Amino acid sequence: MSEKETIENRLKELTSYIIQCSQTVQSSDMVDLSGMDDEIAALCERVVALPPEQAHAVQPIMAEMIAELEKLGEVLKTYQDNKTGG
Repeated sequence: MSEKETIENRLKELTSYIIQCSQTVQSSDMVDLSGMDDEIAALCERVVALPPEQAHAVQPIMAEMIAELEKLGEVLKTYQDNKTGG
C-alpha cells in the first residue's frame, strides 16, 4: 500500500471515529479525544510530505474530516452549554 493510500485510509478511519464521537456526545455521553489532535497533526505533516499531485488528491478526504471536526466542536459546545446552563 502506498503512503497516499495509507494516509487516505487513516483519514477515513478518523472521520468515522469523529462522527461516532459526535453521536455519542449527542446522546449525552462523553468521549475520550485524547491524542486525536496529535494524530491529526502528524497526518497533516505526512500529507505535506507527499508529492503535490498526491497531496492534492487527498484534500477532499481531509476536507471531509475537517468538516466533521467542526461539527464535533459544535456538538461539544452544545453539550457544555446544556450542562452549565449557558
